[in-house]
Amino acid sequence: MVLWRVYSILDALNKRESVALSVAMTSIAIALFPKFGGYGIASVIVGFAIHELAHRRVARNVGCSSRFVLDPFGLTITLLSALLPLAFLAPGYVGVSCWGAVGRKAEARIAAAGPFSNLLLGFIGYAFYVLTNSSITYIFAVVNLWLAVFNLIPLGPLDGAKIARGNIKAWAVMFAASLVLLLTL
Repeated sequence: MVLWRVYSILDALNKRESVALSVAMTSIAIALFPKFGGYGIASVIVGFAIHELAHRRVARNVGCSSRFVLDPFGLTITLLSALLPLAFLAPGYVGVSCWGAVGRKAEARIAAAGPFSNLLLGFIGYAFYVLTNSSITYIFAVVNLWLAVFNLIPLGPLDGAKIARGNIKAWAVMFAASLVLLLTL
């Protein structure tokens, strides 16, 4: 009975994508609050939101329907991770529906959009850090480069597996660039 109620609440929240994305960002802030300061939380939220919205934009550009969806299990784990030493941030995902086969190249482009946005944000943060030596830009760069590296791991449901399947060279370049930048900070 309680589980059914939770699912119906999530179903109602998912009817409006902006509400679903807001709930996801709030859950991330809750999970990170005991672990990160304000700049870290803001960096993760910005990186996560842009990552997911990049997937959505590219999916739509290749002719697919896409929207951010709260995932009951991921949202629960995200919120419970506030009690753990490490945060597990997966409150939702961009659901993609394509009419007809889009192929591995298009799937790889959709998957690459998220980590690429984090790589780009990380590079921008890195450049500003080099210019200003500001802790804010350092945190922003580290968070986004870490998000890129993590999402580029070529396993299971992570973006890296889809990218590597569709274009191994693009995956290798993105993974190497993200890792090198992260390790040089």
